[in-house]
Formats: sequence, C-alpha cells, structure tokens
Amino acid sequence: MDINSIDPAAASNLDELDKLVLNNQQKKKASVGSYLFLSFLLPPLTLYLALYLAFKKNLLSAALPVFCIAYSLGNLLVGLGQIFTIAVPRQLVGIAQFGAVAPNALVVILSNITLVLAALGTILGFYFRFKSKKVERLEKWTLWFLFILINLEIFLAIYLVTVEFSWLYNITAPSVAPPELGF
Repeated sequence: MDINSIDPAAASNLDELDKLVLNNQQKKKASVGSYLFLSFLLPPLTLYLALYLAFKKNLLSAALPVFCIAYSLGNLLVGLGQIFTIAVPRQLVGIAQFGAVAPNALVVILSNITLVLAALGTILGFYFRFKSKKVERLEKWTLWFLFILINLEIFLAIYLVTVEFSWLYNITAPSVAPPELGF
C-alpha cells in the first residue's frame, strides 16, 4: 500500500495515521534548502530573516545545523584565502622596490581563529544535524550556541575580507609620487 494513496479521513487504523504523520514530517525537514539559499543573499540580514521564517515553520532545529555547516565551510575558504594572501607579502617584505607591507599580527591571529571556528562549526554542525534527525527538537542552549557561532564566523569573515582588500590596495598602490612637470 502506497503512503500517498492513504486519505487522512479514510484511515482505518493508527498505523496508517502514523505513516501519514511521519511522511509529513519528512517533507517538512526536506525543505531547509530554500531557507539556506535565502540566507546567502545578503548575510547577515537575510540570515536572520531565513532563521525567523524557519522558526515560524518549526524548522529551526533542522535548519540551524545546516546553516552552521554551510557558513563554516565558507569561512574555511575565507580563512585559507587570508592565510595564502598573508604568505605572499611576508615573502616580499625584504624587497624594497615592491613596497610590501608586513601583515598585522592581529590579522594572522584572527585568520587562525577563523580556521578553528570553521572546523569547529563544521564538526558541530554535522553532529547536531544528525542529532536533530533523531530527536524532534534541539535544546535551546544548542540553538543559541550555533546562532552565536554563525554570527562570529560572519563578522570575522567580513573583517578579514575587508582587511585583505586593504592589503591588496597597499601592496599594489604606487608608493612613489608622480614626477612633476617642469613647466
């Protein structure tokens, strides 16, 4: 007997009704992807909107670990990009003709913290995703922890990308004033 062919009004026993409820819950959990896409449009504003909409549909326990995984993998790319961007100017510091600027120690520390948070967020995201599939809802402290972790990752990524572009400008900007015309 096919699950979709059962009419809720004509269900004759509890087993058929349990199958219907289970089928509807599986359909609900499968719709987290649209909220994830919405959260990537203009983070962090659309992230908050997507989390609010997921909360309204009772999908927050399923959506937040997926958001944590996605944002952590994105931050892993930002952290690695920042480390690779730091490595090149560090090698060029001794060459005076390029006028390279050595990276600030704070930026190196924040890049490493970003990598650690990205690894932690990915691991915890997968853990709580599997846990949310087993239990109906995650605990409140878990949801708050994942929410704070995602926000830390977003703001660190924004800061590091801003710093990276300012370094690229400082390295590539001409350090010599243009010669004056002798009129």
